[in-house]
Formats: sequence, structure tokens, C-alpha cells
Amino acid sequence: MFPFKILGVEHIGLAPKDAQILCNFLTKMLGLKFTNEELVKSQETRTFFFDSGADSPRLEVLEASSPGLGPIASFLAKKGAGIHHIALRVDKLSAALSFLDAQGVELIDKQPRPGAHSSKVAFIHPRACGGILIELVEL
Repeated sequence: MFPFKILGVEHIGLAPKDAQILCNFLTKMLGLKFTNEELVKSQETRTFFFDSGADSPRLEVLEASSPGLGPIASFLAKKGAGIHHIALRVDKLSAALSFLDAQGVELIDKQPRPGAHSSKVAFIHPRACGGILIELVEL
């Protein structure tokens, strides 16, 4: 039995070469609703959120808040534009991290940190997930 529950996909994080081009495309060409912009200081990242429809995960467009700094700049330099991460909503983030750590899962964050929308977040290292970065989010 798991000490936490996955409640669904919270959002999909996108790292484009040019965030403004992608944001304009999402609103003007696809009709998605821009909901808000937020600076996530702990990640040195500006985030732009878009509604992708009822009962669907949001899209999160990411850009480095300072050129060349932070995980988004690093991701773009190493891999180029693409899907940066998948965020899963959990009911008990601390319990999830304790469980995963006890199972030997490689974590980027062993403790929750502040995320967008006053959430708590933590990342699982891509080496533990076949090369995919997974974010756990507790709202």
C-alpha cells in the first residue's frame, strides 16, 4: 500500500527556444486561454500557464528568468527545446518523497520546495525514470 496517492497530471512543462513565440501560438493559433504568469525564484524560471480544456492538465511554458541561469537554461543548452517535465499532483508530497527515498529512488529534492501557485513541489531525477523528469506537486 502506498502512503500517498497520485491525483492526476497537474501540468506539462514545455521549454521552448522562445517562450513568447510559443505563448503567442498557443493563444492566437490554438485558442488556449492564458491564465497567469509567475516567477518561480527557487527555479530561476518565469512560467506562463495555459488552460488546455476541462479536466485536462495545464500547459506550463518555461523560460529562464536570467539568461544562461537555472535549470531551464541548462536544459535548453543540453537538449534543445522540448518537453521539460511532467507534473503529477499528489495528496501527500512529504510522504511520497519519504517512500521513494526509502525505495532507493534518486531524488533531486528530498524535501518539498515552493512552487508556482503557492504549491509545494519536488523533482524525481530523470535517471530514476528512464530519462524523463517528473515533478510531484501538492496544492
